[in-house]
Amino acid sequence: MKTLDPDKSWELLLKTAVNDNNDINKCPQELEYIGREIVAKCNGLPLAITVMGGLLQEKRQTKSGWEEVLKGINSHLGTGENNSVQAILELSYHDLPSHLKSCFLCLAFFREDATIHANTLIKVWIAEGLVPQEDGQVTMEDVARGYLDELINRNMVQVKDMKKNDQVKNCGVQDLLHELSIRKAKEGMSLQILKGNISQSLDRKSRHCAIYSRRFNISSLGNRHLRSLFFRGDKYHFCNDAPDLNSFRLLRVLEMEGLGLTEYPPRIGALPGLKYLNLKNNEISKLPKSLGCLKNLQVLDMGENGEVYVPNVIWKMDSLRHINIDWPASEVPLKLNTLRDLQTLTNIGMHILILEHITQITSLRKLGVHLTAGSDVLRFKQMPSLEAQQSIVQGSIVQPRVSSSPSWGSDRSDSVDYLSRYISPVHAGQPSTRGIGS
Repeated sequence: MKTLDPDKSWELLLKTAVNDNNDINKCPQELEYIGREIVAKCNGLPLAITVMGGLLQEKRQTKSGWEEVLKGINSHLGTGENNSVQAILELSYHDLPSHLKSCFLCLAFFREDATIHANTLIKVWIAEGLVPQEDGQVTMEDVARGYLDELINRNMVQVKDMKKNDQVKNCGVQDLLHELSIRKAKEGMSLQILKGNISQSLDRKSRHCAIYSRRFNISSLGNRHLRSLFFRGDKYHFCNDAPDLNSFRLLRVLEMEGLGLTEYPPRIGALPGLKYLNLKNNEISKLPKSLGCLKNLQVLDMGENGEVYVPNVIWKMDSLRHINIDWPASEVPLKLNTLRDLQTLTNIGMHILILEHITQITSLRKLGVHLTAGSDVLRFKQMPSLEAQQSIVQGSIVQPRVSSSPSWGSDRSDSVDYLSRYISPVHAGQPSTRGIGS
C-alpha cells in the first residue's frame, strides 16, 4: 500500500480536516501539535489520513475536540503497534451517530469495489426503516440524502459520479472500510454472506443475507426471521425453478437483479412486509394479480426486462413511492390516483395512462413517459396542465427503442415544447432512450 511522507501526510490531513479553500496550510497553532501527533498515527496511509480528517472536521477545529480524537486513537490502539489503520477506522465508526452507524452497515450488502447507485442505497435505507418520516415538505428521500452527504463528508463513503443538479449519482466504499462494514454488520445486524457452495445453509439467527454464487438452491435457505435478501454477482442458475419465497414471511427488502429469471417469483404476494422489490435486468414478461397484495411496497423496480404485462392492481399498493417498469403493457389504462406518496413514475406509456390521475399524484417528482406513435402525441397534448404540482422537478419524453416504431416527425419537437411550457417546473430536455429514475 502506497504511503506518504510526513509533509504530504500533514498536507492531506489539513485538506480534509481544516476545510479552508483559501489556504489549505492554515491551521490554528493550538491544533497543529495535536494534529501532527494524529497524522503520525496514520503511518502515511492516505485512507487513514482522510478518514481522520473527516472525523476532525466534525470537531469544528476545537482543541478539546482534537484532543478527544487523539485520546480515542490511543485507546483503540492499545498496546498493538501494527493495527493503527484498523484502530483509526474503528474510531471513525464509533464516532458516528447511531443513525449513520446503521446506514454505514448497509454498505456491507454490496460487493467489494461496487459502484453503488445513490438512489438505490437511499431506497434500501428507507425500506430498512432507518429513515424517519419528517413533517412538512421534507421527504424521507431528502433526509436519507442528507445522511449520505454526512458519510461522504466524514470520508466513510466516496463519490464516484455527480448529477447535473449537484446530487451524488454513484458512490462507493474503500476496501478496508467495506471490510469494516461487513465485520460490524455481522456483529450488529446479524448479516450472513454466502459464497460459492450451494450446500451452505442460512443461519437461523441471520436477519440479513447477501448471496454471491452462480448456482443456488434457494429453497434450502428457509429463515422466517430474515429481513433482507440480496443476490449479488453474475446471472444465477437456481437448482429449482423460479424460487419460492414463502419461507421469508418477514422480508422487507428483496433484490434479485440480473438473475436471468423468466418468471415472476411465486409467493412474493405472500410477503406482507415487503417494502423494496428489485427484479431489474431479468427476462420477466408478466406480473401476476397477486402483486396487488403488497400493500407496504415502496419500491417496484422492473427495469430492463423488456415489455412487461402489468395487471390493473397497482392502485391497491398505496404505499408505493417509486415505480420503474420498462415498457409496461396492460389491457386497460392503469388506475394510479390512489398513490398519494408516489414520487417516481418512469418509462410509462401514454397508452396506459389515465391522464387526470397524474394531476392527482401530488407527491410526484419524476415523470417519464413513452410517446410511441402519433396518437400518443395527441393524447399528451390533451394532458391537463400540471402547473399546480410544484413537486415535479424532472420530466422526460422517451423515444421508441425499436427502429420499426413509427416516426415522430414534427410532433416529436412539438411534444417536447409542450412538456417545457405546460409542466412547470419540469425541466424537459431532448427525448432520450432512458427514463428518469436512475
